[in-house]
Amino acid sequence: MEVIIHFGPPKTGTSAIQNWLLEHRELLIKYGIYYPKHTLDINGVSSGNASRLFSTPKSKIKDARAKKPELIEEARKYKCRTLLLSSESFMRRLPILARVFPNARFIGYVRPPFELLESGYNQRVKRGGELDKFNLEKAIEINHLKKIGPMISEIGAERFTLRPYDKNVFYKNDIISDFLETLIPKFNNEQDLKPSKRVNLSYTLEALELKRWINNLELERKLVREVDLVLQSIKEGTLSFSLLTETEYEAQKTASIQDINELNDICAIDNYAELVDSIERKTQKTAMPQEITNEQKMELLKIVTLRVPELTGALKEKGINI
Repeated sequence: MEVIIHFGPPKTGTSAIQNWLLEHRELLIKYGIYYPKHTLDINGVSSGNASRLFSTPKSKIKDARAKKPELIEEARKYKCRTLLLSSESFMRRLPILARVFPNARFIGYVRPPFELLESGYNQRVKRGGELDKFNLEKAIEINHLKKIGPMISEIGAERFTLRPYDKNVFYKNDIISDFLETLIPKFNNEQDLKPSKRVNLSYTLEALELKRWINNLELERKLVREVDLVLQSIKEGTLSFSLLTETEYEAQKTASIQDINELNDICAIDNYAELVDSIERKTQKTAMPQEITNEQKMELLKIVTLRVPELTGALKEKGINI
Protein backbone atom coordinates (compact mmCIF):
# COMPACT_ATOMS: atom_id res chain seq x y z
CA MET A 1 0.00 0.00 0.00
CA GLU A 2 1.43 3.35 -1.06
CA VAL A 3 0.93 6.12 1.52
CA ILE A 4 1.07 9.84 0.67
CA ILE A 5 0.97 12.39 3.48
CA HIS A 6 0.16 16.04 2.76
CA PHE A 7 1.40 18.08 5.73
CA GLY A 8 0.56 21.66 4.76
CA PRO A 9 2.24 23.61 6.30
CA PRO A 10 -0.28 26.13 7.73
CA LYS A 11 -1.43 28.94 5.43
CA THR A 12 -0.56 27.10 2.23
CA GLY A 13 -4.02 26.33 0.88
CA THR A 14 -4.52 23.22 3.00
CA SER A 15 -8.20 23.93 3.67
CA ALA A 16 -8.91 24.42 -0.04
CA ILE A 17 -7.13 21.17 -0.90
CA GLN A 18 -8.93 19.20 1.81
CA ASN A 19 -12.28 20.69 0.80
CA TRP A 20 -11.76 19.52 -2.79
CA LEU A 21 -10.49 16.06 -1.79
CA LEU A 22 -13.48 15.52 0.47
CA GLU A 23 -15.97 16.53 -2.22
CA HIS A 24 -14.31 14.27 -4.81
CA ARG A 25 -13.59 11.12 -2.80
CA GLU A 26 -15.44 8.88 -5.27
CA LEU A 27 -13.51 10.32 -8.21
CA LEU A 28 -10.22 9.77 -6.37
CA ILE A 29 -11.19 6.16 -5.70
CA LYS A 30 -11.51 5.66 -9.47
CA TYR A 31 -7.84 6.65 -9.67
CA GLY A 32 -6.99 4.18 -6.92
CA ILE A 33 -6.59 6.80 -4.17
CA TYR A 34 -8.44 6.55 -0.86
CA TYR A 35 -8.95 9.78 1.10
CA PRO A 36 -10.65 9.20 4.50
CA LYS A 37 -13.70 11.26 5.42
CA HIS A 38 -13.52 14.13 7.91
CA THR A 39 -15.74 17.02 8.97
CA LEU A 40 -15.78 20.63 7.73
CA ASP A 41 -17.13 23.73 9.45
CA ILE A 42 -19.57 26.07 7.67
CA ASN A 43 -16.67 27.95 6.07
CA GLY A 44 -15.13 24.75 4.70
CA VAL A 45 -12.30 24.57 7.25
CA SER A 46 -11.18 21.43 9.06
CA SER A 47 -8.24 19.69 10.73
CA GLY A 48 -8.23 17.09 7.95
CA ASN A 49 -7.31 13.51 8.83
CA ALA A 50 -5.42 14.31 12.04
CA SER A 51 -7.89 12.56 14.34
CA ARG A 52 -7.70 9.36 12.30
CA LEU A 53 -4.14 8.89 13.58
CA PHE A 54 -3.93 10.99 16.75
CA SER A 55 -6.78 11.04 19.27
CA THR A 56 -5.52 14.20 20.99
CA PRO A 57 -2.91 16.90 20.26
CA LYS A 58 -0.61 15.12 22.73
CA SER A 59 -0.99 11.64 21.22
CA LYS A 60 2.26 9.84 20.44
CA ILE A 61 3.50 7.19 18.02
CA LYS A 62 1.72 4.36 19.87
CA ASP A 63 -1.67 5.90 19.08
CA ALA A 64 -0.87 6.33 15.40
CA ARG A 65 0.40 2.77 15.07
CA ALA A 66 -2.79 1.44 16.64
CA LYS A 67 -4.96 3.40 14.19
CA LYS A 68 -2.90 2.61 11.07
CA PRO A 69 -4.41 -0.86 10.30
CA GLU A 70 -7.96 0.51 10.15
CA LEU A 71 -6.97 3.12 7.56
CA ILE A 72 -5.12 0.57 5.45
CA GLU A 73 -8.10 -1.79 5.62
CA GLU A 74 -10.49 0.98 4.50
CA ALA A 75 -8.32 1.73 1.48
CA ARG A 76 -8.19 -1.96 0.56
CA LYS A 77 -11.96 -2.24 0.94
CA TYR A 78 -12.30 0.25 -1.92
CA LYS A 79 -9.54 -1.58 -3.84
CA CYS A 80 -7.30 1.47 -3.70
CA ARG A 81 -3.55 1.15 -4.01
CA THR A 82 -2.85 4.53 -2.38
CA LEU A 83 -3.85 5.97 1.00
CA LEU A 84 -3.82 9.78 1.03
CA LEU A 85 -3.81 11.68 4.35
CA SER A 86 -3.82 15.43 4.87
CA SER A 87 -3.51 17.72 7.90
CA GLU A 88 -1.57 20.84 8.82
CA SER A 89 -0.90 19.30 12.21
CA PHE A 90 1.13 16.56 10.51
CA MET A 91 3.95 19.06 9.98
CA ARG A 92 5.15 18.93 13.59
CA ARG A 93 4.75 15.14 13.63
CA LEU A 94 6.72 14.32 10.48
CA PRO A 95 9.35 12.20 12.30
CA ILE A 96 6.60 10.15 13.98
CA LEU A 97 4.71 9.67 10.71
CA ALA A 98 7.91 8.65 8.94
CA ARG A 99 8.32 5.83 11.47
CA VAL A 100 4.67 4.75 11.43
CA PHE A 101 4.68 4.71 7.61
CA PRO A 102 8.31 3.90 6.72
CA ASN A 103 7.67 4.03 2.97
CA ALA A 104 5.36 7.05 2.93
CA ARG A 105 5.92 9.98 0.59
CA PHE A 106 5.39 13.50 1.93
CA ILE A 107 4.00 16.49 0.02
CA GLY A 108 4.28 20.03 1.35
CA TYR A 109 4.11 23.58 0.04
CA VAL A 110 6.78 26.24 0.42
CA ARG A 111 5.46 29.72 1.08
CA PRO A 112 7.88 32.60 1.66
CA PRO A 113 7.87 33.42 5.39
CA PHE A 114 7.33 37.15 4.84
CA GLU A 115 3.87 36.37 3.44
CA LEU A 116 3.00 34.55 6.66
CA LEU A 117 3.91 37.39 9.02
CA GLU A 118 0.57 39.14 8.59
CA SER A 119 -1.62 36.19 7.63
CA GLY A 120 -0.27 34.29 10.64
CA TYR A 121 -1.10 37.24 12.87
CA ASN A 122 -4.57 37.40 11.33
CA GLN A 123 -5.02 33.72 12.17
CA ARG A 124 -3.91 34.26 15.78
CA VAL A 125 -6.50 37.00 16.18
CA LYS A 126 -9.15 34.78 14.54
CA ARG A 127 -8.53 31.57 16.45
CA GLY A 128 -5.76 32.14 19.00
CA GLY A 129 -7.27 34.91 21.10
CA GLU A 130 -4.52 37.41 20.22
CA LEU A 131 -4.98 40.70 22.10
CA ASP A 132 -2.03 42.80 20.97
CA LYS A 133 -1.46 44.76 17.80
CA PHE A 134 0.80 43.31 15.12
CA ASN A 135 4.42 43.08 16.28
CA LEU A 136 7.08 42.20 13.71
CA GLU A 137 9.58 40.88 16.25
CA LYS A 138 6.98 38.44 17.62
CA ALA A 139 5.76 37.48 14.15
CA ILE A 140 9.15 36.47 12.74
CA GLU A 141 9.55 33.87 15.50
CA ILE A 142 7.10 31.70 13.51
CA ASN A 143 8.99 30.37 10.51
CA HIS A 144 7.82 26.98 9.22
CA LEU A 145 10.71 26.64 6.79
CA LYS A 146 13.26 26.61 9.59
CA LYS A 147 11.27 23.87 11.35
CA ILE A 148 10.79 21.74 8.24
CA GLY A 149 14.43 21.72 7.13
CA PRO A 150 15.86 19.75 10.10
CA MET A 151 13.00 17.21 9.95
CA ILE A 152 13.57 16.62 6.24
CA SER A 153 17.28 16.09 6.93
CA GLU A 154 16.39 13.54 9.62
CA ILE A 155 13.83 11.65 7.53
CA GLY A 156 15.51 11.89 4.13
CA ALA A 157 14.95 14.40 1.32
CA GLU A 158 14.19 11.60 -1.15
CA ARG A 159 10.83 11.08 0.60
CA PHE A 160 9.68 14.68 0.14
CA THR A 161 8.07 16.63 -2.67
CA LEU A 162 8.13 20.37 -2.01
CA ARG A 163 5.97 22.61 -4.19
CA PRO A 164 6.00 26.42 -4.37
CA TYR A 165 2.97 28.10 -2.84
CA ASP A 166 2.62 30.89 -5.37
CA LYS A 167 -0.25 31.47 -7.80
CA ASN A 168 2.22 32.55 -10.48
CA VAL A 169 4.01 29.20 -10.20
CA PHE A 170 1.09 26.82 -9.57
CA TYR A 171 0.27 24.42 -12.39
CA LYS A 172 -2.51 26.22 -14.31
CA ASN A 173 -2.21 28.98 -11.68
CA ASP A 174 -4.46 26.98 -9.34
CA ILE A 175 -3.62 25.24 -6.04
CA ILE A 176 -5.90 22.24 -6.69
CA SER A 177 -4.59 21.66 -10.20
CA ASP A 178 -1.07 21.96 -8.82
CA PHE A 179 -1.67 19.44 -6.03
CA LEU A 180 -3.31 16.96 -8.38
CA GLU A 181 -0.51 17.32 -10.92
CA THR A 182 1.80 16.16 -8.14
CA LEU A 183 -0.56 13.47 -6.87
CA ILE A 184 -1.92 12.11 -10.18
CA PRO A 185 0.09 13.46 -13.16
CA LYS A 186 -2.51 12.38 -15.74
CA PHE A 187 -5.48 13.82 -13.82
CA ASN A 188 -5.50 17.34 -15.29
CA ASN A 189 -5.42 15.96 -18.84
CA GLU A 190 -8.40 13.69 -18.18
CA GLN A 191 -10.59 15.92 -15.99
CA ASP A 192 -11.95 19.43 -16.48
CA LEU A 193 -11.38 21.13 -13.13
CA LYS A 194 -13.21 24.20 -11.95
CA PRO A 195 -11.06 26.88 -10.24
CA SER A 196 -10.55 26.03 -6.57
CA LYS A 197 -12.65 27.64 -3.86
CA ARG A 198 -11.09 30.15 -1.54
CA VAL A 199 -11.32 28.73 1.99
CA ASN A 200 -10.30 30.03 5.45
CA LEU A 201 -10.05 33.62 4.26
CA SER A 202 -8.32 36.32 6.26
CA TYR A 203 -10.35 39.03 7.97
CA THR A 204 -10.85 42.52 6.63
CA LEU A 205 -8.99 45.17 8.63
CA GLU A 206 -12.25 46.17 10.33
CA ALA A 207 -13.13 42.57 11.24
CA LEU A 208 -9.59 42.02 12.51
CA GLU A 209 -9.84 44.93 14.93
CA LEU A 210 -13.35 44.02 16.07
CA LYS A 211 -12.28 40.44 16.79
CA ARG A 212 -9.20 41.67 18.69
CA TRP A 213 -11.52 43.82 20.81
CA ILE A 214 -13.85 40.84 21.37
CA ASN A 215 -10.87 38.68 22.42
CA ASN A 216 -10.42 41.01 25.40
CA LEU A 217 -13.94 40.29 26.67
CA GLU A 218 -13.31 36.63 27.60
CA LEU A 219 -16.60 35.39 26.17
CA GLU A 220 -17.63 31.73 26.02
CA ARG A 221 -15.59 29.72 23.56
CA LYS A 222 -18.60 28.54 21.54
CA LEU A 223 -19.86 32.10 21.15
CA VAL A 224 -16.44 33.37 20.07
CA ARG A 225 -16.29 30.59 17.48
CA GLU A 226 -19.66 31.66 16.05
CA VAL A 227 -18.46 35.26 15.86
CA ASP A 228 -15.33 34.12 14.04
CA LEU A 229 -17.37 32.30 11.40
CA VAL A 230 -19.46 35.42 10.76
CA LEU A 231 -16.47 37.77 10.59
CA GLN A 232 -14.70 35.43 8.18
CA SER A 233 -17.66 35.61 5.79
CA ILE A 234 -17.85 39.42 5.75
CA LYS A 235 -16.43 40.92 2.55
CA GLU A 236 -17.32 44.58 3.14
CA GLY A 237 -14.42 46.72 4.35
CA THR A 238 -10.68 46.91 3.76
CA LEU A 239 -9.71 43.59 2.18
CA SER A 240 -6.25 44.47 0.89
CA PHE A 241 -3.87 46.01 3.43
CA SER A 242 -0.47 45.61 5.05
CA LEU A 243 0.61 46.22 8.64
CA LEU A 244 4.31 46.36 7.70
CA THR A 245 6.25 49.48 6.83
CA GLU A 246 7.85 49.59 3.37
CA THR A 247 11.31 49.10 4.89
CA GLU A 248 10.15 46.10 6.94
CA TYR A 249 8.47 44.55 3.92
CA GLU A 250 11.57 44.71 1.72
CA ALA A 251 13.85 43.42 4.48
CA GLN A 252 11.57 40.46 5.22
CA LYS A 253 11.24 39.64 1.53
CA THR A 254 15.03 39.43 1.25
CA ALA A 255 15.23 37.27 4.37
CA SER A 256 12.55 34.94 2.95
CA ILE A 257 14.53 34.33 -0.23
CA GLN A 258 17.50 33.37 1.94
CA ASP A 259 15.35 30.94 3.95
CA ILE A 260 14.09 29.36 0.72
CA ASN A 261 17.65 29.05 -0.59
CA GLU A 262 18.66 27.22 2.59
CA LEU A 263 15.69 24.84 2.39
CA ASN A 264 16.39 24.16 -1.28
CA ASP A 265 19.93 23.12 -0.32
CA ILE A 266 18.40 20.48 1.98
CA CYS A 267 15.63 19.34 -0.37
CA ALA A 268 15.19 20.52 -3.94
CA ILE A 269 12.02 22.61 -4.33
CA ASP A 270 10.08 22.06 -7.56
CA ASN A 271 10.24 25.12 -9.85
CA TYR A 272 12.63 26.76 -7.40
CA ALA A 273 13.92 29.42 -9.82
CA GLU A 274 10.37 30.45 -10.81
CA LEU A 275 9.42 30.77 -7.13
CA VAL A 276 12.36 33.03 -6.31
CA ASP A 277 11.71 35.15 -9.41
CA SER A 278 8.05 35.55 -8.44
CA ILE A 279 8.99 36.60 -4.90
CA GLU A 280 11.42 39.21 -6.19
CA ARG A 281 8.64 40.74 -8.32
CA LYS A 282 6.07 40.94 -5.51
CA THR A 283 4.92 44.35 -4.31
CA GLN A 284 3.45 45.32 -0.98
CA LYS A 285 -0.24 45.88 -0.36
CA THR A 286 -1.23 49.34 0.85
CA ALA A 287 0.23 50.01 4.31
CA MET A 288 -2.55 50.85 6.78
CA PRO A 289 -2.60 51.84 10.45
CA GLN A 290 -4.04 49.09 12.63
CA GLU A 291 -7.05 50.94 13.93
CA ILE A 292 -10.72 51.59 13.23
CA THR A 293 -13.08 54.23 14.58
CA ASN A 294 -15.63 53.48 17.29
CA GLU A 295 -18.36 54.12 14.70
CA GLN A 296 -16.86 51.47 12.39
CA LYS A 297 -16.63 49.03 15.27
CA MET A 298 -20.25 49.52 16.33
CA GLU A 299 -21.55 49.29 12.77
CA LEU A 300 -19.79 45.96 12.24
CA LEU A 301 -20.85 44.75 15.68
CA LYS A 302 -24.49 45.31 14.77
CA ILE A 303 -24.06 43.15 11.67
CA VAL A 304 -22.51 40.37 13.75
CA THR A 305 -25.19 40.44 16.46
CA LEU A 306 -27.92 40.10 13.82
CA ARG A 307 -26.38 36.74 12.86
CA VAL A 308 -25.28 35.79 16.38
CA PRO A 309 -28.11 37.07 18.63
CA GLU A 310 -26.57 35.49 21.73
CA LEU A 311 -23.73 37.99 21.47
CA THR A 312 -26.05 40.87 22.43
CA GLY A 313 -26.84 39.31 25.81
CA ALA A 314 -23.22 38.39 26.43
CA LEU A 315 -22.15 41.97 25.74
CA LYS A 316 -24.82 43.35 28.08
CA GLU A 317 -23.43 41.17 30.85
CA LYS A 318 -20.12 42.94 30.25
CA GLY A 319 -21.86 46.34 30.47
CA ILE A 320 -21.76 46.94 26.72
CA ASN A 321 -24.95 48.06 24.98
CA ILE A 322 -25.22 48.19 21.19
